[in-house]
Amino acid sequence: MNLINKTKGKAISLNKNFIYNFANQILLLIIPLITTPYLARVLGVDINGRIAFSSSITSYFILFANLGFNTLGQREIAKYRGDKEKENSIYWSIVTMKGALTLLSVLVMMTMVLGNAFQEKYKFFILLNLISVSNCAFDSNFFFQGIEDFKSNTLKMLFAKIACMIVVFSFVKKQDDAWIYVLAYAVTLIIPSMLLWVKIIKRVGFLKIKNLSFKQYVKPSLLLFLPLVAVTLYSVFDKTMIGLLSSNPDYENGNYEQAYKLNSVILVLITFISPVMGSRNTHDYKIGDVAKMKDHLYKVARYTWMIGIPLIVGVCILGTNLSSWFLGAGYDKVPLLLSIMSLRFISSGFSELCSTQLLLPIGKEKYVTVISIIGAIVNIALNSFLIKDFGSVGAAIATMVTELLICVSYLVLVDAKGYLKVERILKMPFKYLISAAVMGLVLLAMNRMLSYSIFTFTFMFVIGVSVYFLSLAFLKDKFFLYLLSKTTNMLKRFKLRSKTK
Repeated sequence: MNLINKTKGKAISLNKNFIYNFANQILLLIIPLITTPYLARVLGVDINGRIAFSSSITSYFILFANLGFNTLGQREIAKYRGDKEKENSIYWSIVTMKGALTLLSVLVMMTMVLGNAFQEKYKFFILLNLISVSNCAFDSNFFFQGIEDFKSNTLKMLFAKIACMIVVFSFVKKQDDAWIYVLAYAVTLIIPSMLLWVKIIKRVGFLKIKNLSFKQYVKPSLLLFLPLVAVTLYSVFDKTMIGLLSSNPDYENGNYEQAYKLNSVILVLITFISPVMGSRNTHDYKIGDVAKMKDHLYKVARYTWMIGIPLIVGVCILGTNLSSWFLGAGYDKVPLLLSIMSLRFISSGFSELCSTQLLLPIGKEKYVTVISIIGAIVNIALNSFLIKDFGSVGAAIATMVTELLICVSYLVLVDAKGYLKVERILKMPFKYLISAAVMGLVLLAMNRMLSYSIFTFTFMFVIGVSVYFLSLAFLKDKFFLYLLSKTTNMLKRFKLRSKTK
């Protein structure tokens, strides 16, 4: 699957972008997980909880600094890809506005910290995170996603995460070193963001005052900002509310953060498709190829079922094993939290499909805004009732109910508007349910016989994956066989190119 960029005379490979973005998302989460078992033991559950609460506070300032410019920028660059003057105007206009909002965010954040708006134990971590907020002015991921250059973002994240990992293992030796981890995380993000400006300037040129145009981007960015606020409220605000309402906030946030981090790593297997398809569908819709766009969306829907269903089964069965050796003692609530959060593998997958891959590319962000705001209101209400009595478990339940509500709302909407046929989507998972059930029975039997360790977990994981995909092959699932054929052909081409070099 290739798209010809006529201006540049190059073919943009959708398959390669999937690979690069998948690698990018994996690096974003997997490399920190290499440090997670170490940090979980060195820093302990309470310090990790404080870092999680401080990061949740920082997220609000990062959200304001970015407004809706990243999503808007990606969409606008994708529309006018190859038009150098237009790219120059879009890029520098958005970067200038982001820079102004970043400066304002940093000033407000500093004022609040110095004005004793937060408890003393959180202040230093929040101040260190000022660097993360500052990164908003330099981060240009939206541009590379818009031109479908996912390789640059992947290399940037590779540098950042490896550098952070080296610092953690070299200098974080005790609880008092927690600040080093927070500082390293922030610094290793901002440096590669600044370095990538060289590549951007080479393509679009330097800032041209006459090309700046702010007015046309303000309203759409605000419309895109509202759903981002709503999403942040039910994906980050839960940690803030745990810190404010729970009887043991650091312990509860420590458990919640580790469970959410593990869940997010696994979720990458589904959501890595979204940025790639968002850019491609925007372009296809602009040139009038709606049929190709819908074909992509139905394939993503089937992929979500195929991967999401076995992930839910696997996490529910293997969660306790994973937590026991991965995190160590003190994280007793993580297995239950993982089971509750596993529903995200389906709900988030379809929500991303309907919003990022469909409604935003066709300019229907108003629907995303309304649904997201409703979800945020429901989530805050549920958190207010559940966190006080159930802590992190209550927050997880509130988040899952919210995400399921949002997912169903999106599916009802896209069906009612005629964008997609939900009946067709609901008919897809039959063979995946059967195969996941077979896999689940095998894993349950093994779980009763084997003790918890990294070796038994790895063994059961491999067996579970093998049983699931062999079942799909036995049932002759066409989509699985299609992906298998595509993967095989790609590997053959790669091997052939390697021989010819």
